[in-house]
Amino acid sequence: SISISKQLTEAMGGHISVESIEGGGSTFSVRLPFEIGSRKARDTPPMNIDPSQVRVLIVDDNDIAREMLEAAVYSMGFITETARSGQQALDMLIRADDEDSTYDLILLDWQMPEMDGVETARKIRELSNYTRTPTVFMVSAYAVDEVIEELAEIGVKTFLPKPINTSHLFDKMIEM
Repeated sequence: SISISKQLTEAMGGHISVESIEGGGSTFSVRLPFEIGSRKARDTPPMNIDPSQVRVLIVDDNDIAREMLEAAVYSMGFITETARSGQQALDMLIRADDEDSTYDLILLDWQMPEMDGVETARKIRELSNYTRTPTVFMVSAYAVDEVIEELAEIGVKTFLPKPINTSHLFDKMIEM
């Protein structure tokens, strides 16, 4: 809606305007301030990973959030699989290990019933028969100030706030 577009535009320091012609429709214009990237940023070599070779497990109990995140990650070219719970994710990790396969990255929702993201991350790290521990990113719509220190201790590499900024997510994924 135009209201949401206006709020987003203004939050980014921009301006939105509309011109309407009776019987001719409306034209919406958005102006956003962007800086020209530094020469160093433009000369950065391409990423050294092939997304089509990276398996990503997305764990979220919310169907819509999980599907949106899966669509974003898949659109970047990564191999995606999903789990609805921490326990299902652990089962998938064990099965992958039994099949001599691995997940490279797990995007793990913090707030889930039964086994939350912190407990799931702790159990992922404790899996004794898992030969390669995947990189774990915690994802949450809630502030996690109270667990931010604990996240590093249990092997969580980064925290991503919801809604996910896909550009930021991509940057973090290629830094893995």
